[in-house]
Amino acid sequence: MHDTRGYGFHLYSKGCEGDDRCPERNTIRNSEIYNTGTASFSAGILFAFGDGNQAHGNIIRHNNSGITVGYGASDAKIYDNKIYENGYNGISNGSGWGNSPSSNVVIENNIIASNGGYGILNSSEGVSHGEPIGTVIRNNTMFNNGLGVNGILDTGIGTTRSNNVTADVGLYTPIKSADRRTGSSRSPLWPVQRRTQQRCSAQTTFPGRWMAVDK
Repeated sequence: MHDTRGYGFHLYSKGCEGDDRCPERNTIRNSEIYNTGTASFSAGILFAFGDGNQAHGNIIRHNNSGITVGYGASDAKIYDNKIYENGYNGISNGSGWGNSPSSNVVIENNIIASNGGYGILNSSEGVSHGEPIGTVIRNNTMFNNGLGVNGILDTGIGTTRSNNVTADVGLYTPIKSADRRTGSSRSPLWPVQRRTQQRCSAQTTFPGRWMAVDK
C-alpha cells in the first residue's frame, strides 16, 4: 500500500458503537505501507472503533504517521512491525475526538525508529473522551524518535509496561531498503541482535547493549 493522499488502511465506521457495523477482527500483516497521508494528517493504518483488529509483520515507513488506534477500539494487537521514518508518531493509541476511549490494546515486539514524534504515544492528549484503558506495552525497541522520554508518552489508565528498551549507537547496523519515492536506497539503522537483551535500570546503560525504558 503506497502513495495515497489519505490513510493507507482505514478501518473506521462512525456511529457503529453498540451495533454490528464496527470493523472487527481484521488483520493487516506482512505488508509494506509507505508514502500515505500526503494530503491530510493520517496514518499508514487506522483501527477505529471495532474489536480485535491486528497488525503484525508490517514495514511502515515514510507516512504522515505509522499506526493509530482509537475511537473506542478494543483488544487490538500491534506486534512484530518495523515502523520508521514517519513524520509524526510511530504508534498512537488513544485518539477519539469525543468517542469512547480505546481499551485493552496490546503493543509488543515492535521496532520503532527515527519517527518525528513519539515512538509510542498512549494518550488522549487531553481530549474529553478519556485516556486509553488497560494498554499493554512490552518488548518494544525504540531509538532516534523525536519526542518523549525514551520515545514514549504514556498517560493511560492501568497501563502495563515491561521490557521496553532503547539501544545505544554500538548496536546499530545499516540495512538498505528501497525508497520508492525517489528510486534511491536508504539505510535505516537496526539493532544488530535483539537477543542481547541485557536488562538494567532506567538510568544505566552498557556499551553495545540495551538500556531499559521501564523499571
